[in-house]
Amino acid sequence: MMTKIRVKLGQMNYFRARARSAAPLEIQAYLIGVVTSPELTIVRAFAYARQYEKQETGTVSWTNEEFERVKKSAEKGGMVVVGDIHSHPNYWPVLSPHDHAMHIVAQHRVSGVYAFMERKSTVCFWSHDSALPMDIEYV
Repeated sequence: MMTKIRVKLGQMNYFRARARSAAPLEIQAYLIGVVTSPELTIVRAFAYARQYEKQETGTVSWTNEEFERVKKSAEKGGMVVVGDIHSHPNYWPVLSPHDHAMHIVAQHRVSGVYAFMERKSTVCFWSHDSALPMDIEYV
């Protein structure tokens, strides 16, 4: 069975708009939610950094303090950081070797990439246990 991620369409659209306005720099958001089964991860919120540790063309990263702030906030609401999503301006939606390594080191359930070139765009999410993109269910 394919793994699935459930995401609010409005939150995904907001991420898309922020990513396009920040281009050519990448942006990143942490995904707050719950893992209900091996097949389903539900994202309830996107968390954005107040300030990035590093934000350049081709890379983006948060400070440890910013991540801890988001993690504690998620736990207060009975949720966890299930993963992250970042943008790839003018680049294909691939989970690069660096992205994959960071995904494993952070022990995230899912990793997402929003890629866009001119008017074309796509979003892909990968589960930590599969090389195939997850099915996306927008709500």
